[in-house]
Amino acid sequence: MVNDAAASYANNLKGSGWLKIYNEGAGLSRELKFKAFLTDFSDSYETNRSDETIFGRNDPNVVFAGTVRKLTAKFMVPSFSVADGQHNLAYLQEFIQYLYPSYSASTNTKIKGTGAQGFTRIKSPTVRVKFANLISGDNKPNTSAKVGGLMMFLDGFTFTPNVDAGFLFTKEKLLVPKEVELVIAGIVNHDHLTGFNVTDAKRPEFFRENFPYGMGYASQREADTAEAVDTFNAANAALIAKMREEQEAKKGSTQDKLRKSKEDKMLGRPTSKPWGHRPRKGKK
Repeated sequence: MVNDAAASYANNLKGSGWLKIYNEGAGLSRELKFKAFLTDFSDSYETNRSDETIFGRNDPNVVFAGTVRKLTAKFMVPSFSVADGQHNLAYLQEFIQYLYPSYSASTNTKIKGTGAQGFTRIKSPTVRVKFANLISGDNKPNTSAKVGGLMMFLDGFTFTPNVDAGFLFTKEKLLVPKEVELVIAGIVNHDHLTGFNVTDAKRPEFFRENFPYGMGYASQREADTAEAVDTFNAANAALIAKMREEQEAKKGSTQDKLRKSKEDKMLGRPTSKPWGHRPRKGKK
């Protein structure tokens, strides 16, 4: 893979800029990695319920069914050379294959009339997607898709190269697009509990406090603490600045008095004495 500006962008924040996709259904050992630029993002949470109208009651009887999360993210995948484009196109091709289910050979089963081996579908096509902390199953920015990816049932994929950007040509005269739009869209299937744990009624807590974007209550507390510290430091700085101004003013006043006293002595002026001044004993 070419080390270009897009790769530098993707490697920022310890590699959290990479779009990573893992085939959960087939359980492949590798994951796809795209140096992709996020161009659009939508993450919706829809509550499902049934409303039953009861005679004699104004308000309906509401029965909660669940909350469905639907995520859509659009990425632009650039290619800066033929080798880079071939790499991206091969990964996009494999990503399309992820949309199909997994099969296993059926024991002693042959397809009638052909004698070919029969297969049974055993797993639906599911993927784990990881992009920084916005698309994440563990809400950590730089883990792999296999470990920390968000499990999704994808709606599908439409291969959309940017024709205006142009194409590159391989030695075999194959077309390789310079830019491709990659859309990740589908329903999220959380593999952890999503809701509040109220076992301790005095301390109800969400099962995963940093859900869904990795911030969490602790991060908010840290932010609040940092803000309080900044406010305290700013107030202290203002107080110190004011004290220094007062000290400088007093210092300037004292220096003015000393300078005036020296001038009075040099010019033979009578030295001003405070009211009620009395000479010391033995002196007139």
